Parts: sequence; C-alpha cells; structure tokens
Amino acid sequence: MKIKLNTILWELLGGMSMNLSYIQQIDQYLHLYITIGLVMFVALLTIWLVILTFRNSRLRKKYEAYIQNPDGKKIETIIDEYYNDFNSHKNTVHKIDKQLSDIQIQNLKNFSKIGLVRFSAFSEVGSDLSFAIALMNSKNSGFVITSIYGRNDNRLYAKPLENGSSSYRLSEEEELAIKQAMES
Repeated sequence: MKIKLNTILWELLGGMSMNLSYIQQIDQYLHLYITIGLVMFVALLTIWLVILTFRNSRLRKKYEAYIQNPDGKKIETIIDEYYNDFNSHKNTVHKIDKQLSDIQIQNLKNFSKIGLVRFSAFSEVGSDLSFAIALMNSKNSGFVITSIYGRNDNRLYAKPLENGSSSYRLSEEEELAIKQAMES
C-alpha cells in the first residue's frame, strides 16, 4: 500500500524533482490524519449511539406505562374489547332500527286520532247521554260510532270513514267528532 501511495503521489506531482523522504513524510502524516479522523468519527458515532439508546429506553418506559391500564390490562386488549362491544351494539341498533320501522308501519294502521262529542238526542231526556265518537288512523280512515240514548231504548250506529269522510250521511255531531279527531 505504501509503495502504491508513493507511486500515485509521484504521478500526481508529475515527476517533479521531489525528495523521496519528503513523500514518505507526507505518507506517514496522511495515514496519521486518516486514522485520527476515523477514530474521532467512530467516537462520535459511539456517543450518538449511547444517547439514542438512553432516549429509546426512556420512550419505551413511557410507552409501557401508557399502554398499561391500572387493572393490568394492555391498551390493545382494551381497544379489542371496545371494538367487539361496538360491533355488538351496532348489531343491536340495526335490530332495534328494523323493529322501529316495523312498528311505524303498523302504527299507520292504528287509531291515533280520536274525537268525542256528547249530546242530548231528545229534549225530554236530560243529560248528554248520547255520543258520537270518531276513531281514525294517520290516513284519516276508520269509523264513527254514534249512540242515541232514549228513555225506552238505546240505538248504536257505526259508519266507515275513508280520508275523513263517509259514504253514509253524517249527523252534525258525527261531523264534529270527525273534525275533532282530525285536529288531534
């Protein structure tokens, strides 16, 4: 290596008339400088490695403290449990949503509008013992029942309703009961 370096230097200098001992001195100093530079570089890398190792150990301790639950469970386990609970609740919500939709569809058919009118059908009978009651769903379909109370008898009539009206003739009291039901 020493001979090659000397030869390279000799060629670089272009064959100048330099003393061979001078070239050997340069060669010795060059090896010395390169060695010192490499030793310093390795020393800096070692110091940097030690600093990074300490930082890594501190971060690892903080991470371990962070992911440990006071109950001793790891955070990954807790997250898995929450995820499973979430999926379970999600399925339950879907079932409840479907049930609610079914109930809403059924509720359209239920009687949700009611109107009641009491009246005295005959002047000789006291009190308002006669009545008309209208029962309708959300589409204003249903029926109206009228009870006419007399001294000797009681008569009951039922008339179907479609969209708030009937194909049968309605009395004033029945129309008033239907109007009350539609407004309720």
